Amino acid sequence: MKKFKFKLAMVLKIKLRLEELRQQELREAEYRVLLAQQDLERCHEAVLLATERYRQQLVAKLNLNSALDYQRYLTWLANHVTLAEESLQLRQQEVVAVRDTLIVATQERQMLEKLKEKAYQHYLQAELQAEHEFLDEIGTSRYVRMEK
Repeated sequence: MKKFKFKLAMVLKIKLRLEELRQQELREAEYRVLLAQQDLERCHEAVLLATERYRQQLVAKLNLNSALDYQRYLTWLANHVTLAEESLQLRQQEVVAVRDTLIVATQERQMLEKLKEKAYQHYLQAELQAEHEFLDEIGTSRYVRMEK
């Protein structure tokens, strides 16, 4: 009885490795999303803190130069928030793209595993058929010997 050997075993091994790489890329992309979210939260906190300080300064005393400085700073922070939001969206799109490639890699691996399973079932059937033929041949030869 010969041992089962899947002809596409090397391809399946490569597909498994490719899927692992895609999973790693997805984890890295999700981590970059997390960092972008944290950056955006820090920006929002900075805006809130600067706005509160600006209000406190306006209540304490009205100084035109410091009011202009705070206004420019708040504008800069608003631009930074916009950039952080764009970065977050870009990172989220990257996650979607990487997830799509992971799905394709997973489907390819699953397809090869199904082919392997079918080939193995076919191998088992062929082996069972060969065993039946062998046993039939033994039974027939015994019968012929007993008849003589």
